[in-house]
Amino acid sequence: MAKTNPAAFDSAMALFSKVRFDVVVDAKGAAKVSHNSVETPNEQTKAGMNQVCDGMDQMLTGLFQT
Repeated sequence: MAKTNPAAFDSAMALFSKVRFDVVVDAKGAAKVSHNSVETPNEQTKAGMNQVCDGMDQMLTGLFQT
């Protein structure tokens, strides 16, 4: 995408650079992963961001569970 549509790539990277993931580990070692919300220009972009971030939450949770 960076080569075929540099403007869209730059726009997406600007949004993704605002996402922060947090991990909280309780006394028993269980990890809970979450992320902040990022303001998006439209509902389609918001849905895409939510899908990506939810996937990252799941992946990071699995990582900490292992």
